[in-house]
Amino acid sequence: NSLHTILTRSFLVEPSDWLVLVIELLLLLVVALLSFHRSAIFFTLGTIGVAGAYVFLAALLVFKSNTLLPVIRPLLMVFFALITLHIASAVKNAHTHAATQRAREVAERDLEIGREIQSGFFPPTLPSSDGWDITATFKPARQVAGDFYDLFWLDNQKTIGMVIADVCDKGVGAALFMALIRSLIRAFSIQDFEQSCSRHDAPEDCRQTSLLNTIRQTNNYIANTHGDTGMFATLFLGALDTQTGTLQYVNCGHEPPLVICQTEISAQLKPTGPALGMMPDLEYQVALIQLHPGDTLFAYTDGLTDAQDPSGDLFGRNRLMAYLQKPANDTKKLVEDLVQAVKSHITGAEPFDDLTMVAVRRESDKG
Repeated sequence: NSLHTILTRSFLVEPSDWLVLVIELLLLLVVALLSFHRSAIFFTLGTIGVAGAYVFLAALLVFKSNTLLPVIRPLLMVFFALITLHIASAVKNAHTHAATQRAREVAERDLEIGREIQSGFFPPTLPSSDGWDITATFKPARQVAGDFYDLFWLDNQKTIGMVIADVCDKGVGAALFMALIRSLIRAFSIQDFEQSCSRHDAPEDCRQTSLLNTIRQTNNYIANTHGDTGMFATLFLGALDTQTGTLQYVNCGHEPPLVICQTEISAQLKPTGPALGMMPDLEYQVALIQLHPGDTLFAYTDGLTDAQDPSGDLFGRNRLMAYLQKPANDTKKLVEDLVQAVKSHITGAEPFDDLTMVAVRRESDKG
């Protein structure tokens, strides 16, 4: 102050303690406001900018109006405020991360329980009959899935009920609908098969009535009870006579299963009605096809053809057809080769959709 007086012939004026206190509080307020920004880098650089602006203002006031603002204490306050807020933010982030981690562990544990429960809906063993080779596989894209298959006996090990389905959407909601539809289909088909066969002498009439009743009851229940959810499922339900090789089926908007004769696609079992659960009282029809010795019925969900590589290229129906036309001695090799082909196609990318396949081959004529 004395040196400045000698050089400029004027005294430096120092602000009052109250004014200094107000300035310091304003600096702290600005730093506190900057701390609300999500970026720690922005907060730090902003605080440094505020400190620099204050130093510049203090220097300017000295030369322009002979006013001497305190610098050391306000800068120390800004610095300690910066450190304190960073520590508080780190502690908060640590608590948030810990809470998120606990919630994730709970969710993963619940999903794992759901996966174990869902796995119980798949048949532990597939029906076995002389002259028939049956293989099925299920590869979920997530811990729980909306795809499912089911194969079960309908009467004294003569008729096999076959189901493959794909519930719209993914995740927990689709898994819950999968469990519901699977239970309805199995319960209605077994019950209706027994009732229909007690009224019809012809096996084909019995199976046709049972298939239609099963599909209609399931569709109406879903549409009337859960229609507000907007959920539905594509589904293929068949009744295979293991004595004669005849297959009666209803295809509810599902990907057409393919019949392979030697190395050629001899038939495609196209939809005979709309997807399940869209509207009540929909019309469905039963179709019939004959499986001859050497024929293979291959059913799948769109997770097979829609599998994408990192560039977005789909596995596609043409590539599937090429694999199905290769010689295969058994259904297990056919399914395993396709699973490996899909893995090779996506080249390490995460699966986009669930993958389900069912293959049934008639090895010899037992009828």
